[in-house]
Amino acid sequence: MRARLALGLVALSLGGCLAEGSPWGSVTLSMRLELPVGDGATDAEGRLITPRGFALDIDSLVVEPTDLRLALAPPGDSVAGFDPADPPPGYSLCHNGHCHHDDGRLVDYEDIAAEIAAASGGGGVSVVQALVGDDPEAGSPAIDLPPGAARDVMMGDCSGGCELPRGEVRTVSTAIARIRVRGTVFDNTTQSRLPAGGTPFDLTFDFAGSEQGPLTFTRALVLSVSATSPLLRQINTRLELTSRMFEDLRFDRLDEAEFIDTARQMVAADLISHSSFNVQSVP
Repeated sequence: MRARLALGLVALSLGGCLAEGSPWGSVTLSMRLELPVGDGATDAEGRLITPRGFALDIDSLVVEPTDLRLALAPPGDSVAGFDPADPPPGYSLCHNGHCHHDDGRLVDYEDIAAEIAAASGGGGVSVVQALVGDDPEAGSPAIDLPPGAARDVMMGDCSGGCELPRGEVRTVSTAIARIRVRGTVFDNTTQSRLPAGGTPFDLTFDFAGSEQGPLTFTRALVLSVSATSPLLRQINTRLELTSRMFEDLRFDRLDEAEFIDTARQMVAADLISHSSFNVQSVP
């Protein structure tokens, strides 16, 4: 994943000393969900095409994120930096902005830095920003996100009023609990693997309910919260999901018992590999 991280500060400063336990600032968070469709990703009829020769006419695609989280560490709690010349365990051959993971993935430097920051953030606190879906009365933040769409997510309650204690913000993260997609799939080859009129499908990829858990996207964010730091902060996030999430699926095997478990793992792998999570604060 490509992460573009920029930090800016709202021009307000905190003067004087605050009592122990008092907030040292506050943050306003925002989130934008996007599902872009690249050139060559659709056929003449606007259907998503896959390398396996399938064409997807999607009627509905609903994404359910969890929340936004800022992880903070206590003052003076040091964090090791990322050095491509000395990658952490599990990584090797770092060059051209990425390292090779032992499992075969190519992982961007920003992602590795976020992993290190997240791993070193123990003992701190978190600011948790709830998200609101299309139906505010629903128990989960389900958001309709058809291919090509972009949505600004409504914010719900924020833990502690989004107040920041003294310390250092280490990471910002979000996660996807599940994705539901409905539509019709067609065989774009001459193999007649599906009926000529296509096959309807209604699939729910429940990452949160699986052994692997929700799909988490994390970015490192080095931000000090102290008596000399700005009082108010605005942090905007953008999660760009990949339309390539279905490219490895064998839609001619929809009726097989193990299809959904295998498909969930494939979709998860493609989302993690090809999506991007960007964090930016407003100057």
